[in-house]
Amino acid sequence: MPESLISSGPVDIVTSGTVIAFKGSAIEIAFNAFQTPLNLTPSSTPPLNFSPPATAGFKVIFRFVDEPNVTGTPLSPTVEAKTVEPLILELTLKNFTSPLGGGNIAPIRIGHAFNRNLYVSYRVYELQGGDKSLIFTIYQSRAQEPATPPTAIPQMKEEPKSNA
Repeated sequence: MPESLISSGPVDIVTSGTVIAFKGSAIEIAFNAFQTPLNLTPSSTPPLNFSPPATAGFKVIFRFVDEPNVTGTPLSPTVEAKTVEPLILELTLKNFTSPLGGGNIAPIRIGHAFNRNLYVSYRVYELQGGDKSLIFTIYQSRAQEPATPPTAIPQMKEEPKSNA
């Protein structure tokens, strides 16, 4: 059971947080998708007594790779996605080196559970020479939707680096 119930528009927040990678390691986020929407209503004010009847376990792995820059021109951030196992998605984030941050500009659909879509949004920051900081949110739609293939990973957006 989650410690708090959070929603935004048509989605429930399954998990969200900020993590600093440990010595360049990947960040793994294991979470459960809910069978039924969380439905925050006035009758569900504290104490919150709810028990989703079933959950499904998933994992998203954020792996960071900085490619060597041999041309001297800034390398654009890119993302590669692959399914490692049926319920494990690995996102390899390449060249996310800006202290101003970079990430997706709209939620990315990453899966489907209990006839409800799963999405992820993230931002990555790096202090020069330090470990990456990841801010992430994983969402699950409240409305039931037909299963379709996940959306392609869109072009990433990174804030321009300052010359300071």
